[in-house]
Amino acid sequence: MKTFKLLIFLLTISLISCSSDDDSQGDIEQQVENFVSPEVLQALEDLGFNFHIGTDLLDFSGDYIYSPLILEASNVEDEFFSNGATFANSAILTSNIDNDTRTFDADITEEGGITVQGIINTFFIADNNNFNLFIQEESTVSNSNTIVVIRAYSGTLTTEGISNAQLGLFVLSSTDAENDNAIDPGQGRLFVDEDGLAERIVSDDNQGNSILNKTIGSSLSANNINLLSK
Repeated sequence: MKTFKLLIFLLTISLISCSSDDDSQGDIEQQVENFVSPEVLQALEDLGFNFHIGTDLLDFSGDYIYSPLILEASNVEDEFFSNGATFANSAILTSNIDNDTRTFDADITEEGGITVQGIINTFFIADNNNFNLFIQEESTVSNSNTIVVIRAYSGTLTTEGISNAQLGLFVLSSTDAENDNAIDPGQGRLFVDEDGLAERIVSDDNQGNSILNKTIGSSLSANNINLLSK
């Protein structure tokens, strides 16, 4: 009888633990959907973006460069660029990771020394060394139009950088989509690093100054345009 009661107790504890894990997993999935919107979430999935739903914590702080970005897939209506087209280099510096809120600071630089402004919010998830970074940014693309953009990063953290590196960019909302050259809300592109690895960039002096801008350079790639242009 004691053995039977012990088995029942262990089974109950196991079920409670599994239920708790499922709830945590479900909470993370809901948070991701709330952050990017159900429509952008589905569009990312349709284009082949790799989601790494998990409740793990991960120190992904550092400088990473995508060089060059290659267009993998797009849902842009009447897309001008073909899959495989080369776009400008892009780099991201991540820091100040907050594991309680799953937020982080990000500085994004594009080829030619262009710094992405207007970051509104961030969110990350991780499953072991596999992770996703999500960034909301606001950008004014004309006198009459302000757009909110979702940047979604995916990959596996290694000592060399981020392997299987993907970057998805989608327009979440627009105040005047008819009068500018940006793609419409709900549309976006999925990019990959050409060799699959977004390299980790190290400092170039004893003071720890980033070589991000030097590496990204001022030279122009084949399509050195806004990654969200029509």
